[in-house]
Amino acid sequence: MELAAANMSTKLTVRERLTLCKWADSLPGDITPTLARGAEWVKVEFGKDVPEAVIRTVLDRADMTDDFHAYNDGEIAPLIRPGFGKEFWEMPDDDAAFPSAVQKWKASTLTWGEIAILWFVEKITNKPDWHLKVFDEEIVAKWKQEVMAVDWTDVGLKYAYFDDDLFTFALAELREKAKLFEATGLIPIFDASSAVIKSDSAITPKVKEELKQGVAALENIPENEKDWHPGSDGKVLDLVHPSLWPLVFGKSRIVAAKRILLKDTLAACGTGDVIPVPKKRYPDHQSSDDLWSVKYQWLPCDIDIEEGKPKIMSYINNLHPQHHASLYTTIEKVLEKALPMWDLVYRWHEDYETLRIPCESARTQCLAECSRWCCPEKRPLDPDEAERDDDEYNDDYGGYSAEEPSRELWRRDKIWFERTHPIERPPVPAYKPMELQPKDVNLTSGFFNHADRIQVIVKLANIHLTPEKPTYDGGSWHIEGQLNEHIAATALYYYDNENITDSHLAFRTVADREQLMGELNYEQGDFHTINRTLAITSHADTNQRLGSVLTREDRLLAFPNVYQHCVAPFELVDKTKAGHRKILALFLVDPRIPIISTANVPPQQRGWWKEGAAPGDRLGTLPPEVTDMVFDNMDFPIGIEEAKRIRADLMKERTTIAEQGMGVMTTTEWNFSVKGEKLGSCVETSASSAPDCGCGPIGRSDGILHSRTPHRPRFVMLYYLINSFKSNKDARPSLQPPSHQDASTPEKWLAHKIHQASTTTPALNSKTVTTNTVVDDLNPSLTNLRTIVQNDPHLAVLADQMFAQAAALQPRDPTEQPAVQSFRQFLQVVNVIMRSGPQFFDRPGNEDAMGFVAAPINALLNYPMGTAAGYEFFRRSEVNEAMGGVLSAWGEFLASGASRGCLRAWVSASGQVVMAERANGRVGDGEGSGGLGFKELFVCPDPEDTETLGYESWDAFFVRRFREGVRPVEFPDDEDHNGGEKLSVTGSSGTVDIQVDDNTSVIVNACESAPLQVISDVALRADVTLKGQPYSLTDMLNNNALAPQFVGGTIYQAYLSAFSYHRWHAPVSGRVVEVEMIPGTYFSVNRFQGIAACGNDNEGTDGPDPQAPCRSQAYTASVATRAVVYIEARNPRIGLMAIVFVGMTEVSSCEVTVRAGEEVVKGQEIGMFHFGGSSHCLVFRPGVELRFVENRSPAGLEGNNRVNSALAVVE
Repeated sequence: MELAAANMSTKLTVRERLTLCKWADSLPGDITPTLARGAEWVKVEFGKDVPEAVIRTVLDRADMTDDFHAYNDGEIAPLIRPGFGKEFWEMPDDDAAFPSAVQKWKASTLTWGEIAILWFVEKITNKPDWHLKVFDEEIVAKWKQEVMAVDWTDVGLKYAYFDDDLFTFALAELREKAKLFEATGLIPIFDASSAVIKSDSAITPKVKEELKQGVAALENIPENEKDWHPGSDGKVLDLVHPSLWPLVFGKSRIVAAKRILLKDTLAACGTGDVIPVPKKRYPDHQSSDDLWSVKYQWLPCDIDIEEGKPKIMSYINNLHPQHHASLYTTIEKVLEKALPMWDLVYRWHEDYETLRIPCESARTQCLAECSRWCCPEKRPLDPDEAERDDDEYNDDYGGYSAEEPSRELWRRDKIWFERTHPIERPPVPAYKPMELQPKDVNLTSGFFNHADRIQVIVKLANIHLTPEKPTYDGGSWHIEGQLNEHIAATALYYYDNENITDSHLAFRTVADREQLMGELNYEQGDFHTINRTLAITSHADTNQRLGSVLTREDRLLAFPNVYQHCVAPFELVDKTKAGHRKILALFLVDPRIPIISTANVPPQQRGWWKEGAAPGDRLGTLPPEVTDMVFDNMDFPIGIEEAKRIRADLMKERTTIAEQGMGVMTTTEWNFSVKGEKLGSCVETSASSAPDCGCGPIGRSDGILHSRTPHRPRFVMLYYLINSFKSNKDARPSLQPPSHQDASTPEKWLAHKIHQASTTTPALNSKTVTTNTVVDDLNPSLTNLRTIVQNDPHLAVLADQMFAQAAALQPRDPTEQPAVQSFRQFLQVVNVIMRSGPQFFDRPGNEDAMGFVAAPINALLNYPMGTAAGYEFFRRSEVNEAMGGVLSAWGEFLASGASRGCLRAWVSASGQVVMAERANGRVGDGEGSGGLGFKELFVCPDPEDTETLGYESWDAFFVRRFREGVRPVEFPDDEDHNGGEKLSVTGSSGTVDIQVDDNTSVIVNACESAPLQVISDVALRADVTLKGQPYSLTDMLNNNALAPQFVGGTIYQAYLSAFSYHRWHAPVSGRVVEVEMIPGTYFSVNRFQGIAACGNDNEGTDGPDPQAPCRSQAYTASVATRAVVYIEARNPRIGLMAIVFVGMTEVSSCEVTVRAGEEVVKGQEIGMFHFGGSSHCLVFRPGVELRFVENRSPAGLEGNNRVNSALAVVE
């Protein structure tokens, strides 16, 4: 039906279809036009009787065209394009536009087996009549023999391989692609998360000859007029290049009230107004991190798609529309064949993405006699070899690092290890038919979801080699254009190769969509095995090479701009003769984002202007020599010499921007961490052998030492948050669960829960409890977690070992009570916890009996998650997904009326005092010390209700609001001060009083929170190191394209008390640029500060630190589930800032209540945490000089900074 509708829609012109879209969009928001009403409107407006099916096809696109103002073309409606009436960076929903290689794109990570299949398919599909031969068993047998004998090192794929399973899979794929080729003439290659499409038959010999003849007119010009590309050593001849006479902001002219059609090109010379220079996104940021240009833009031409055939509607920049009219027609014919290929590329990542061979582990089979663990240095030495020196021996599994010099000993070790430890290759699944079938290929219509108009940038270039210059050195890795051009895909037509060797175009793309660093199963430090399993290089960037396509004559290629590409070197075959390669390059602008084009920019070429002077014009009546003099003394139009100067500046700027863009794509590196325990086969595990790092004070970059409390602290913030907590180290209770436990004090809480679980499931008292012990009556979310662990042997080992390793170091929890002993016991205790809410304890007359358990699940995992096994367990994505399900299920309970039962103790007189004291900032002074009471501080739905104060659920109580006026916004309007306010601030010169005036911007606290630390000169990528916690912007901001803006900037971090207030407020006034919800870990601790990194009490060293999770906040901010809100502050001295709301422990959800594009005012509520321990970071760009208000920085405050209170100033 859609195909038929698309064909019938030719009864409406492109202009009429876009006009219909504009009409539909202009209707009031609550009115949706019916098909009948749309047909009636068309009949009145255009005098056409159009079927309703056509109306449906057009109106289905109305919302999409509105996203990017497609009909605001200057003809149907006033011109709106990125950089003109719309900011460059303003984008629609993430899923609307084609993805950008530098903005969040990640492809699936491929194994060497899958890379080998891609290589094989490309090679076979280059053979003549391959689509017929693939069904000839005799020929197929020969192909199999050949591929099994390939020396993969010789073809640049060192660890690739082919076996029977791979060949069976590849053959099935080839046979299916043969049928696709027979029906469409197209062949997908390097098809995974996206794809390359090739065809050697799309362009007919007739069209090819037309193209050669048309190009000859551009080639056959005087030698001094030829344009050899700068820096190409006279080898690359530019015939049509978009860098000459580009759009120059502040100089080029633009026609905003109409479109310049192709036939009117020369007549438009001199019309329009100078286009203004667009606003720079970060005007005070001088490090060129912006990937948009406010100086230049390549100019595409507009192309209407009528009846499935492209029609060039505006001039191709630098291709004269009259002198080369025939070439326009030929290019349209090439475009007609490129459209189906582009359409597939455009849809592939959403509709046809494939992963042939999933990989969950990287392991070897040990065929040698390795003690404890396996590594290359385990090789038995030959009699003639000297004993190994200690310096030569590398204790990390995986042997010598790639950075070490290549020595004979290392070479022998490596050869022995690969021979005696073959890879456990990921199993090859049975072949499943491709998602893409011939019927899915749009050959004549329906391109880009029935787009009416597209834009294409055209380039024609030749590479000429001579006996004097016989080689072409190849290119560099790049993507096409800059973000201004929104290039989605490229089509290359190789129409003339002469006397050159085979040339190839290589592809790679950013990988790690699966977040393998936290998910892949592998042995400790065994990076070599990872490199032999997955086609990556550990500790290098996450770009993955996909392969190279042969670029022979007649080949038409289409590929996405998320695939970086690189031209391989080639040379003359006969070094005594000249040779060449000629290419037509077409760059597709994302059809969803039309940009400024030649339809609105009159020609800028001085020679074209001279021709455009009509005989009747005053200029046209002058003699030619006088006309030349007039033009020579004008700043505009632009002559060839000035055009070349502009091109040089454009190329310089693009080089910088390209380096920034490639930096985004190459900064993120694989960081497979060395694990603290040796787990798995060929390994002897010793839980008691954790290293003693002598954990002492933790250094902070703000110059403050945050000392660890040796052994167990008296008050455990965030994880128990037990008021007046006391422990008696000499009076330890029995490790065996008693027959009965009450929960009358916080210290007895865990023992009571274990007792409840053991009486529910007696089997848990058995000494033989394992991960396979059956526990009935579990919450479905816990059943799912158990199933995931049971079905993965490696996870099952980790699950039990984290509790065993914790028990070996510390058998009791931070409250000196017996700890949970196994994963199964953990499941059952959590099952009990999920049937109730967090508990508050209050026994009159017993000061040790007041307090509450703020994060009960975290209390069970405080030590286990910090072990080597726990660190690996909780970095696995499937574990975190399942734990997220557990917290969501508990969150549903806490948000339901069933949770009201646990509120009575919380809203008791004692509970109200505790929470009021926290809010008043006078913990321990009592309510009678002049502070407000709980009911005066917080909104209570029914203050007279002694059971719940009217709160409908635990969650409603947890996210309670302050009463109006309790937390007023200090300095709410930076631009309107009365001149009398002063603030004491700290800086390098000490504490000073400053006058708050119109030149001062006050940043207020976003949460009711205690300051943790201030870090300056933040790095884009930093690894957590021993005792140190540098912030990693790449990780914290989830590789967001905005992250580089904050390199070298400042991060302020603070954490929230579970006693207090959990809503978020805007620290500045401004516009919300972007909101991102980032899934991550729920229970993870810096491996250098968890229990595995600390000595055992019995050895006389510092014991395990209950506050390790709290001390790991910089690490947690980079891995935990979190929400990021980017705000462009009204004050340009602040500019773009990011606020990261981090769910540290048991946060069931982060709720953001604002959206991108909204204006917010300082102090406005923007979101909240739902239960759990939490933290937040304010991230500022470099150059933002913060001066903290006295006693409100980490150096000056022990308690909370109040939300909306002045935190820092920027002058």
